[in-house]
Amino acid sequence: MKSELIQTLTLITASLSIAGCLDAAASGSQSMCEVASDCNGAQICDDGVCWGDPPDSSLFAAVIIPPADRPDLAPTEITNIGIAPDGTIQGLELGPTVLVHGRVELGCDTRSEDVCDDNLLVPAQITIERAAAFVGGPNYRRTVLTNIEANAEEDSFSVRLPKDGAEYRVTVTPDETSLDSLASGATQIQAPPFSTTIRTDDDLEVVWELGRPDQLKAIEGCITSAAGNGSNFSGMHVSALGRWTTLSALTRASSIVTTDNDGCFSLSVPINMLDEFDIIAKPGPGTTLPTLRLAGEYVRDPDPKSPNVAHQLEPLRMPNAANPVTFKLPLMGLASGGALEPISGATIQFETTFEKSSEEERDVRVRFLAQVTSNGIGEEEPGIATVTLYPGNIDVNRTYQVRVLTPPDSEFASSFDAEIEVGTGEGAPVLTSLDLQRRVAVTGTITRDDDSPLVDTPISVRPSPLLRQALGGAEDRNILDNLQFPSELTGESGDFLLWLDPTLLGLMARYDFEVAPSDFSAAPRWTFSNVNVGADEGSLTAIDFGAMRLPPASYARGEIRDPQGQLLPGAEIRWFQVPTEDSCEQVGLLEGCGISARLVGIWESDESGQVVAVLPDP
Repeated sequence: MKSELIQTLTLITASLSIAGCLDAAASGSQSMCEVASDCNGAQICDDGVCWGDPPDSSLFAAVIIPPADRPDLAPTEITNIGIAPDGTIQGLELGPTVLVHGRVELGCDTRSEDVCDDNLLVPAQITIERAAAFVGGPNYRRTVLTNIEANAEEDSFSVRLPKDGAEYRVTVTPDETSLDSLASGATQIQAPPFSTTIRTDDDLEVVWELGRPDQLKAIEGCITSAAGNGSNFSGMHVSALGRWTTLSALTRASSIVTTDNDGCFSLSVPINMLDEFDIIAKPGPGTTLPTLRLAGEYVRDPDPKSPNVAHQLEPLRMPNAANPVTFKLPLMGLASGGALEPISGATIQFETTFEKSSEEERDVRVRFLAQVTSNGIGEEEPGIATVTLYPGNIDVNRTYQVRVLTPPDSEFASSFDAEIEVGTGEGAPVLTSLDLQRRVAVTGTITRDDDSPLVDTPISVRPSPLLRQALGGAEDRNILDNLQFPSELTGESGDFLLWLDPTLLGLMARYDFEVAPSDFSAAPRWTFSNVNVGADEGSLTAIDFGAMRLPPASYARGEIRDPQGQLLPGAEIRWFQVPTEDSCEQVGLLEGCGISARLVGIWESDESGQVVAVLPDP
C-alpha cells in the first residue's frame, strides 16, 4: 500500500500544492519535490513526496488491529503517537498478550435430572470490554462465540487480550434459541446472562457456569385482566432487567420466558446482581396487546434455609380497553411545487399510555406500541400505513404520540412530536392525514486546500455533539443515536446534495459533515463540525455552503511491528485525533463534555510492514 500511495502522490497534477511543496515535472508526471529544498521547513523529500512537518496542535492515538493470520496477537492501543519532524512515526508496536480461555457450561439442576449434564456446553456470545486507554476513544472490546462441538478436554472459547493488568468486564449472553434445542422435551432452560470481571496480568483459564441454582433467585408472577383472568395473556414474552453495579446501565438479567396458559411465568435472575429489577412483559408475535413494565421491584436473596422459595409478584393487570381496531393513516409530504404527495417507505411508530389502576401502588407503566411502514409508490394505496390500534370510546378519543422516520435519502422531514386522536373506529376507520414538511436541500463542493475538487469521495453526516448535549434526557439521546442519516459520493466537480432535517427532536439541527477521501487521493480525512442547517421550521428550503475546503495534508510513515520486533504486514491502523482541553470550547460545549476522539484515517501496512498516514494539518 505504501508504494501505491507514493506512486499516487507523485502523479498529482501541478494544481495540488501540499504544505508549500513546489511541484516539479518528471518523466511527464508531476511530483511534489525533487530535493529537500522543494519542501517546507523540516520536511524531507523522498520518492517525490514531502514527508514530515507533522501537525503541532494535535494529539494522536491509534488502535492497531493484527492481521487475521496472527491469532497470537490482540488489538493494541497506542495512546500518544510520536511523529518526528521528518514524518517518521514512532512506537507502532503491538504489545504482549494474555490468553483467556476455557468453557461455558450449563449449570446442573436447571432442567429435569434426566438431561442434566455437567459438561453440557452453552452456545453464547462472550463480550470482554473496558474503557478506552485514550481520551474519547472507543471502548476496547473483544467478542467471541463459544463452540459447543468441543469435546470434554477442549476449550469452548479462547481470546487474546493485551497484557496490561487492566480490569475487564465480561458478559456472557446465551443464544436462547440454540439453548432450548439442546435437549428434546426441555420446556424452558433458565440460563440468564452471566457477568464477571477479570484482570489481564497473566493467562487465565476459566469455567463459567450459567444457570447454577445456587447462583440464581426466582421471580414468579402472572398477567391477568382486571377481573383476574389470565387465559387471554398466554404466549407473552417476559424478562427482567437489572444492574451489575450501581453505575452500570440496565441490562437483561434473565432468560426470556413465555407465559403459560394461565398467563403465569417464572424467571431466574443472578444473585450477584443488585437487588432491584424491572420486569417487562411484551406481547408475542402476531398479538395486539400493551407492554407492561414493573420498575424497581426489590427481590431479596433467598433464605439459605429455603433456597428454592421464589419471590412472588402481585399480579400484573392489563387495563380495561375496547377491542383493537385496524385504521388507515395517510402519510403525505409537501412536494417542491407546493402540492401534497404520498410518502412511501416511512416507518411510523405509535405509542399511547394507559392509566394504571387507582389500586396499583407500584411503579407500573402500561404502554401500547405499534410500528408500521407506509406503502410504496408502486403498491396499492401508496403512502397509506395500515395499523391496529386501541380506539377511544364514545366520550373520549385516545391520544397517540406518533413518530415518523423517513428514509435517509427522502426529501421529506421526519416528525418526532405529532399527536393523533383516535376515536371509536366506527364507520370508515381512516385517521386524519399526517402531512410532513420538506427537508432542507444542502449542497456544496468538497475541495482540497488548493481548491481542486475531490471526485467520488464519500461524505456523510451525523448529529453534532452540541445537539446531542442539548437534548433533555436519555430517551431522546437514544432515539438520536439510532437514527439513520444520508451519505453521498461527490460528483465530477466535487459537488454533493444531501437532504437534511432542519429540526431534530424539537431542536434546530446541527450536524458533523464527515469527508473520507480514498487512501490514494492524497487528501486527509476531515470533519466539518457543528454545521448549522436549522432555522425556524419551514423557513429554509435550501442551503449552499459553496466550497468546503479540506485542510492541507501532512504525510507520515512508519513500521508496524509485533511484540518480538518483527515487521507485521497486513495490520490495520485506525488513527484518531484525541480531543484536547479546548476541544469542547471550539464546538461550543462545556468543559468535560465527553467529546469523542475523531477518526482521521484507516490504513494498512504493506507487505514489508510499512504504513503511510495522510494527516490533516489545519
